[in-house]
Formats: sequence, C-alpha cells, structure tokens
Amino acid sequence: GEIRPVGAMQSRHVNVRTLAATHKDLADEVKQGRFREDLYYRLKVFSIEVPSLRERSHDIPELVKHFVHRSADRLKKNVTDVSPEVLEMLQSYSWPGNIRELENAIERAMAMTNTSILLPEDFPREITQAVHQSKESAAESDEDAADAEQKQAHDAIKTLEQMEREHIIRALQK
Repeated sequence: GEIRPVGAMQSRHVNVRTLAATHKDLADEVKQGRFREDLYYRLKVFSIEVPSLRERSHDIPELVKHFVHRSADRLKKNVTDVSPEVLEMLQSYSWPGNIRELENAIERAMAMTNTSILLPEDFPREITQAVHQSKESAAESDEDAADAEQKQAHDAIKTLEQMEREHIIRALQK
C-alpha cells in the first residue's frame, strides 16, 4: 500500500495490482535458487494457470475471427474470413509463440493478401512448412504401422506353416 522512492524522505500511498506471467514453474525456480522466495510469495496471491495455445486448439477459430476483424479495421482491408484450409492449418500448427505468434501470423497474412479471405499462401512459410511436415510424418507413421501389422500377419502365417510342416514331419517319422 505504500512505497518510498529511492532518496525520498517520505513514503507515498499507492493502490496498485501486479500481474505477472511466466512459462516457468516459479516454485521450482525458488527451490533451485533462481527466483527470490520473498518475491514469489508477494506475487502468488492469486494464480491462474492458462494452458498454451497448442493445448487448446479448439479456441483457434474464435481467436482467428477476432484477429482478422481487428486487423481488417487497422489495415483498412476488406478481408472477412479465412479459408477452411487455413483454419485446418492453423489448428494443426504447434504455436511455440502462443497467441502472440498467432496474432502476428494473421496480421502478416492480412498485409499480404489481395483477396477477401485468407489463403494458405498468405501465411509465413515456417507455419505452412511445419504443418506440411507434421502431416507427412503422420502419414509415414501410419504407413509404418500398416507395414508392421502386415509383417506381423505374415510372420504369424509363416509360423503356422512351420508348425504344420513340423507336425507332418513328426507324424511321418512315427
């Protein structure tokens, strides 16, 4: 409720709230000696855990709509929506930069487009390439799983054939 500026003789009354955000576990940082314990307890009056954007991709359509309308007003563009491919692409991307990265990607796409809807080619290459690569690796892993399943089935048949052969040989020997 009060502060004393450096060099001042008297304290001043203040009414402030502090909002702090981090991606680190501050309790762990305190234990490791990398964050001041007294500051930790001053900040930890009320905590809100917000999952990263990649953990809540269902929020992306609403955020995209908001950012498109806001950027359209600011950039004086007649862009009203995004294509279904763009929406799918944006929901498939991992968003390491979280919501700020999404907002910047939308603003860049708005600046690049000449159409009334945003298309995949309006977006930064790192996003389109990352989504394309993740789809390719998912397809490869599906193929690998199918190959493994087919090999396992083939091995099972081979084993059955071997068992039949061994059984016939034993019968003939008797």
